[in-house]
Formats: sequence, structure tokens, C-alpha cells
Amino acid sequence: MKFLVPAALLTLFTLNSALAQVRSQASYFAGTTAARPAGRVVLKAAPQTVSRLVSFVASPIVATAPSVLVESYFYEGQYVRRGQVLAKLRVRSSNAITYLNAPHDGVLARAQAQVGEVLTPQTPLTTLTDQTRPLVRLHPAAAQQLHPGDSVQVTLANTLGAPVRGKVTGWGGTTAKPELQLQLRKSVAGAAVGTALSVAANPAGAAATVAEVQK
Repeated sequence: MKFLVPAALLTLFTLNSALAQVRSQASYFAGTTAARPAGRVVLKAAPQTVSRLVSFVASPIVATAPSVLVESYFYEGQYVRRGQVLAKLRVRSSNAITYLNAPHDGVLARAQAQVGEVLTPQTPLTTLTDQTRPLVRLHPAAAQQLHPGDSVQVTLANTLGAPVRGKVTGWGGTTAKPELQLQLRKSVAGAAVGTALSVAANPAGAAATVAEVQK
């Protein structure tokens, strides 16, 4: 019996050592084979193809000769069609009755004269904004990508609306803030001064890369 106790202790010690070795090896292999968390992938945003709508071309509505405003047929913010009658006039030199008509489609500004006042070529009745002729400001990096005469398509930025086709009619602004004058087939629904527009060359595959300009 006196030999059994030491033998049992020796056996227990051996088993503990073997178990510890197995655990150590398992820990080692687990550390080398466990899937490591993938590093965070940062996707670089693609350049935006947008520009800032600066203004629309506006033309004054004037009488060709000094005339008295007899009646006015419009209100501020009204959208009118080309040829629509805007006012009735009486020519001072002949007392003949004549009418002022809208020279193109557009939106009318506030009246600058009241019934009974005299209108002259230098004193317009109002101004008519042509929403098919926007002026947009481009990022300098895009200044060499579009040229007068190029065909373009325009939509509101970040929308799925149908594009409006048109062409580039000229350049303006400065080297740091180039501005593009467009002539569109129709107005872009929802477009207003300050709106971000997507401007792309035709065909659509040749997009003009333009960054949104800070106010």
C-alpha cells in the first residue's frame, strides 16, 4: 500500500502535464487558424456630376414707343407662353391701341408700372425669365470638358427624372468659378436658383465630372 500512493500521485501529475500541453497546442493552432476580422474598407465616393444653377436669362418687357398702360393681364410669378398678351397700351403720339406680348415662354416678375403710367423702351413693364436658358457654375476641373456647341442633358441632381436635352451656348464667370450658359428644349421641372443640377454630355456615357460648388 505504501507504494500505491506515490504511484497514484505520479500518474495524476503526468496526466495534468499532458492535458496542459494539449490545451497549449490547441490554443496555438486556434490563434493561427482563426479568421481575423477584416480591415474596414473605405469606399471613395465617386465625383459628383452636378453644378449649381446660378440664374436664368431674363429679358425686359418694354413698349417700342412711349405709351400709356391701359390694362395689365398678368401677375407676379405667372408662367406664360410665347405670344400671350400681357398688357394693353395706348401710344401717346397717335392714341392707337397696341398690346405687349410675351416674346417667349417663361415666368413673369413683379410689375414695375401701374395702370395710367407711361412706358418707354427704357422703362420696362416687367421682366420675363426664360427657364430654358439656365446659367450654371462649374468646378474648375470641368472647365475643359464642355464647350460651346456641345450637346448636353440636364436633370435635377440625385434624382431619377427624365433628362432635358439642350446645348452649350457660351461660357462666363471667372477661371476660378467658370459658368456655363445652356439652351434647353424645355425647362427642368423643380429647378430654381441655387438648385444642384446634373449636367452630362451627349451621349450619356460621356458625363462631365463636375463638383457641387459651395455657396
